[in-house]
Amino acid sequence: MEFQYILDSLEIEFYLVTGIQLANLLGLFVGLGLFCLLLFLIGYEKQTAPLNPDLSSLGDVGDPDDVKINLSRSLLEMDQKAKAKELLEQVLSNPNLLNEKKVIAEGLLKKV
Repeated sequence: MEFQYILDSLEIEFYLVTGIQLANLLGLFVGLGLFCLLLFLIGYEKQTAPLNPDLSSLGDVGDPDDVKINLSRSLLEMDQKAKAKELLEQVLSNPNLLNEKKVIAEGLLKKV
């Protein structure tokens, strides 16, 4: 008895929303199908291209030389001088290094 009341209520609501009158289980299944289609269309998102894992993420944080200089400062504060020296030597080995960065890197290297 309660199931019939629920089914009748769904038929009435479906008729009020769509203007189409379908009876009994056929109406229930068609209504559920349309509802699922509506949910699919609302939730549909355009697929994005997968990220290329081969690309370096250093471009997100800025110039790699600046990153290495800042990291070496942090390592010096944590008393990890060997790792800081290694990073500063990498920075100084760059042939395209700006003079300002070279002076900073050499100054930090003297602290090591």
